[in-house]
Amino acid sequence: MDSAEEVLLGKKDPGASTVIVGGGLVGCETALWLADQGKKVTLVEMQEDILTVGGPLCHANEDMLRDLVAFKDIHLLTNAKIVDANDQEFVLKNKNGEETILKADSAILAVGYTPQQSLYEDIQNEVSEAYLIGDAKQVQNIMYAVWDAYEVTRNI
Repeated sequence: MDSAEEVLLGKKDPGASTVIVGGGLVGCETALWLADQGKKVTLVEMQEDILTVGGPLCHANEDMLRDLVAFKDIHLLTNAKIVDANDQEFVLKNKNGEETILKADSAILAVGYTPQQSLYEDIQNEVSEAYLIGDAKQVQNIMYAVWDAYEVTRNI
């Protein structure tokens, strides 16, 4: 499986059809980007709904993303997870234990982002002031990164 980052940066080609694992902000935006390129996209989310992890979004953004996922004809499967994969076949299991086989050229992971604090750890004792903000502090969305930056600069 490729990461959303690899696909978005053009390092990996997802083919004509893909399964995106993770219906958070990154998964939804990647799905929309690929659908705009004419790719057949299936979005798989373990939760009951998309956009439930990573902190709340602005209502206008969330509503727009939901509407665009439906408008762009992105196949959405919630309460499901991939349990097995082989040559362009992905086995999904829903919350009732029922299995479905999806055929696609690739699968893209848009889950499990973790804070990267190595730069902060390297410099925190080398400079007089260093602040941990944004995704280095906690992976969320750009709104929270801007709020973190605002709070730090306001209190300096």
